[in-house]
Amino acid sequence: MKVKARFVIPMKDDVADVFFQKLGMRIPENGHKTGLYTLEPELNSAFFVCITDALHALGIDCEYTEEREYTKREMEQTPLFMVTPLHCHAGYPQPEKAYLSVSFDSATGCPFCSNGRLQTAPLHLRDDIHLGKADITGVEWTNELVVSARAREVIEQAGVCGCTFWELIAQKSNKPFDSVFQLKITGQLPPMAEETVFSESQTVSAGGFTFRPFCPNGCGEKSLKSLPYYYAHDLENIPDFALSSEWIGGGRGRFRLPFVSQKVYRLFRENKLNGLHFEPVIIIP
Repeated sequence: MKVKARFVIPMKDDVADVFFQKLGMRIPENGHKTGLYTLEPELNSAFFVCITDALHALGIDCEYTEEREYTKREMEQTPLFMVTPLHCHAGYPQPEKAYLSVSFDSATGCPFCSNGRLQTAPLHLRDDIHLGKADITGVEWTNELVVSARAREVIEQAGVCGCTFWELIAQKSNKPFDSVFQLKITGQLPPMAEETVFSESQTVSAGGFTFRPFCPNGCGEKSLKSLPYYYAHDLENIPDFALSSEWIGGGRGRFRLPFVSQKVYRLFRENKLNGLHFEPVIIIP
């Protein structure tokens, strides 16, 4: 596995001239047009250090995101993947201010936010869902998955376990969609190993401001700061689709993370089903 650091740096032309001169590089032409310059060095490499040193010298505060690249062998040997929809073309659950009372049971979780609330009725979505070339997409806030009729057929015929399919309701017409469905994950994983790193907070800070807690019940915000770690013995006989025991996010966007088996990964590849990012978890022997 290789880890790349992805910098997206906003700079004016005169600053960009000095910055790239320090790196010994020509200025990318597309950066001149947009004012944004993207660099993707390998994490902690000599080039990565040069970039951070140049940013520091110019007084530029720019964070980076980490992107992991896996070998074909790593992808084909891992037993479990965390999956993330590449897009959320299904939009927000409807009605946006009352979707929790429409589709979720307040008795199963927090009465003020989405923490711990289990879905007990179909999701209502806007009437104009367009998957495009994707076979699977996400729903904002809930992290639920929406699939095409083709994807549903492929998954059902494969005989995988840990999921079922629910109808989705068009908000305006109040009728089920004909060609898209919710892939409802019913399997559940054991808790992640203690090596997994989380961040928890009761407030959110941005732009120099500190916002009030997401939830008056004290649920706060929880985010995953590392790859998920699992003990190998905990993954014996797990279903092909499963949700994490942990709830991630805050406020309206509190949900459990979806995971799939190697069988599902191969099923998606062999049938060229598009729309999911597969991230291998770390297995502790």
